Amino acid sequence: MQPIDRVLSKAVSLGMTQTSFATAMGLNVQVVNNWKKRGIPPAQYAAIAKTLGVSIEWIINGGDVSLSNVAPVPNGLSRMIPLISWVQAGNWCEAIDNYAAGDAETWLPCPVKAGSRAFALRVTGASMEPKYQEGEMIYVDPDRPPLNKKDVVVRNNLDNSVTFKQLVIEDGRMYLRPLNPDWKPKIIPLDEHCTICGVVFFRGMEV
Repeated sequence: MQPIDRVLSKAVSLGMTQTSFATAMGLNVQVVNNWKKRGIPPAQYAAIAKTLGVSIEWIINGGDVSLSNVAPVPNGLSRMIPLISWVQAGNWCEAIDNYAAGDAETWLPCPVKAGSRAFALRVTGASMEPKYQEGEMIYVDPDRPPLNKKDVVVRNNLDNSVTFKQLVIEDGRMYLRPLNPDWKPKIIPLDEHCTICGVVFFRGMEV
């Protein structure tokens, strides 16, 4: 059995479809489909192991999935966070409570530590290419400090629109910058009408 066959079989045993497994990984389902033909990129083994609760050794070589062969999941990494819309992100920008089960489009496992208000969004548009591709998931934590060169989700309080850009802090002032070199404008002042909703901390790998 090939690694991809083991991985998909394990996902099914956990109640996942191929689409929900791809979503949990922060990937488009077509990416997982491509693994069937080309094999799993080694860089994805660690994320798969965390998502499925198995070891990298098991993914590669198979064998029994026993306690001695399962990669331990540190405390706080196994909880689920909501995948929400960009409109909801604007409305919840200053929420102080955890989200209710019915608030989300779906719930995704969070494989790294995050605050209790963390949420996920599906990337739209091309302003943050090539680092982020349209359709992939980003995980956002409102409780992380917005530091220079961090990627952030920001709400415009005038129209409640939400955008996703890199934060630049220079001479005490804040700006937003798209990562796509062809995107205009190349720099956007962050003024008093804007609120930082959270810092992007995961997209299938830590960022």
